[in-house]
Amino acid sequence: MDRTNRPIKIALLIPSAQLRAYGESELVAQLSLLPYWELAPAAVFIPRGIHRVHYIKRSEQSGIWVGMAKETAHQLGTPLRSLMDGWSG
Repeated sequence: MDRTNRPIKIALLIPSAQLRAYGESELVAQLSLLPYWELAPAAVFIPRGIHRVHYIKRSEQSGIWVGMAKETAHQLGTPLRSLMDGWSG
């Protein structure tokens, strides 16, 4: 810290003055990068989560369409089967 900022001379009640260095320590400089390290995984996992939610939604919608097609085929098949039996018999 002495290289970046000149130390301050502090005179207390004791006649000998003390020198105090000030400025950012190496640890504080490293801690200033902490938010970026915390946001990096979020930047990866949040888009993946959104993609998975859209995938699940599309899967459910296609399942609903398949169920509706099956039910429609069944509802149309019942009267058609009766007509076919009536024509042949």
